[in-house]
Amino acid sequence: MKLFQISKSSLWHVFFYIIIIPLSLVTLLFTPYLIGDIFGVNFDYVDINFQFQVIHIPLSIYLFLSLISQKISALFFLFWINTTLIFRFFQVIVKSNYGLNISSFIFDQINIENALIGLKTKYIELFLLIAFLLIVYFFNKNIIIKLHEIKKNKITSTLIFLLALRGIIIINTEWYRVHEQVSLILFTQKFIEYSEKKKNININFSINEIKLVNKNGVSFSEPKISEFNKSANYNIIHIIFESFQRNFTNIDKIRKFTWTPEIDSFLSNNQQSVIYNTLAPTVNSVIGLECGLWPQLSTHDLRNDDSYSYGKKCLGDFLNKIGYEQYYITGSTPKYANKDYFYRLHGFQNFIGRDEIFKWNIDYEKRRHAWGVQDIDLINFIIDWLEKKELNKFRLIVSTTNGHEPGYFDPECPLTKKSNHNYISVIRCVDFAFSIFLKWFKNSKYRENTIIIISGDHPAFLPGNNEIANLLVGQHGQMLFGFYHPKKQNIQIHTGSTNDLGPTILELLGFKVEEFRSGNSLLSRKKNFPEIFSHQIKIMDGKYVEVGHCSEKKLISWIINENNFFHDCSLEKIRRGLDSKNIPKINHG
Repeated sequence: MKLFQISKSSLWHVFFYIIIIPLSLVTLLFTPYLIGDIFGVNFDYVDINFQFQVIHIPLSIYLFLSLISQKISALFFLFWINTTLIFRFFQVIVKSNYGLNISSFIFDQINIENALIGLKTKYIELFLLIAFLLIVYFFNKNIIIKLHEIKKNKITSTLIFLLALRGIIIINTEWYRVHEQVSLILFTQKFIEYSEKKKNININFSINEIKLVNKNGVSFSEPKISEFNKSANYNIIHIIFESFQRNFTNIDKIRKFTWTPEIDSFLSNNQQSVIYNTLAPTVNSVIGLECGLWPQLSTHDLRNDDSYSYGKKCLGDFLNKIGYEQYYITGSTPKYANKDYFYRLHGFQNFIGRDEIFKWNIDYEKRRHAWGVQDIDLINFIIDWLEKKELNKFRLIVSTTNGHEPGYFDPECPLTKKSNHNYISVIRCVDFAFSIFLKWFKNSKYRENTIIIISGDHPAFLPGNNEIANLLVGQHGQMLFGFYHPKKQNIQIHTGSTNDLGPTILELLGFKVEEFRSGNSLLSRKKNFPEIFSHQIKIMDGKYVEVGHCSEKKLISWIINENNFFHDCSLEKIRRGLDSKNIPKINHG
């Protein structure tokens, strides 16, 4: 009986130190989230690094080891703290000097010169790091003593137990953040990825293969852009409508009554063309437009490794170089899928999202939807913002949100009854929001020197029982696209893809674009390369054909020729060629 009581006491001792204490600390460290939930305060970022690296995980191990040996537990604690903080310091240096997170790309940049640059720029942080390590060394022995005192107090123990219960809930909902933000885990993960990439096969192209790829409108070289109209300094306002397909309009006369009279009128009276979305999800489409690349990323990949496209010259880089101020404004958050990192990497200086817009007008937050700002409120904000700013030579990308599945009805929209919340109502209200912008723009100071572009970001993803299910086109399909140019009217525009918009925008500004990776201007070069394809989809004889998987074993010996150019393996090889920096340049002269 006595032995049972001793075992029971020991089990409770182990359970309290290894499970209860760490879980209760998780709750305390997430207090900012709790305050935000209660008082409606937004906390964009709570640093979870130290919750799991320095406190939760190591404390569990430390307390377990303390039951075996005080000396072993003390050595472990010092080792863990030292290692974790060193890796954290490394992460800070990389972020501050390169603007990047830890990624496999970073390991190619590690050398003595870069290390010295990092230490010189962060010597204060290094001093504080050493000081903190010394403090930990001198005070770690007191931790167990204090915990013994807490354990003896029943009231305190009960409170800690309740906090631990909430800690279980928090970990269940927030665990995914560990893999994104913990320096040591991230470093290990990316080093493994780096090692794997080093083992991967090298994709080599013969001179004939490169010539054939070029012949089909794709170049592995950096964009080749030249200026031929120095007097043109047009501004650009590009409104990207969430999930907006071409067949939501009636520009092709597919229905008796239109849902989008304002957008239809804009397309009819200006320039428009059929463009296909050949890359999904959204982050791939964004990078394809800006850089002409064929990314193969998920929504989370760019967040985990924002070095993709680092060092590649893209549309934003070129505009930044010639003096354009670039803005990205969204009704959601610029941080979604780490798009702000990508844009910042390529010349964008300014970002405005729902938080800033809600501060601008508190009434907007009162009628917000799940993703953020209602489209009508977003457009009114843009108008007010443009009126108050003295902008010259700028590019503004505006991203709406109401069209995001399942579709969000704006209560301020006067076109439909508030009880009718179907997706057609959403489409009609998006059109109404655009009409507000268009009416303002026609009488604004920007009309004579600003290009207006409207496009959809990707097709609508709605359930099969939706009332517009017959219009859905899957991940790839015809998207909304049209533009107004103060000087260019009644010009021929060719059918293309979202990857062709980058060079098209440059030609609208008065530049000649001879190469833009997989992109070709809809105003000129696309005429010579009418085929529409990527590593995800190809359009053959007017039909969509999904591109299949090509195995590594098959790819290593694959040779692209005239007969297999649109084969799955050829397209995958081209994708890797676009990502590579080692493809030899062919002189076309």
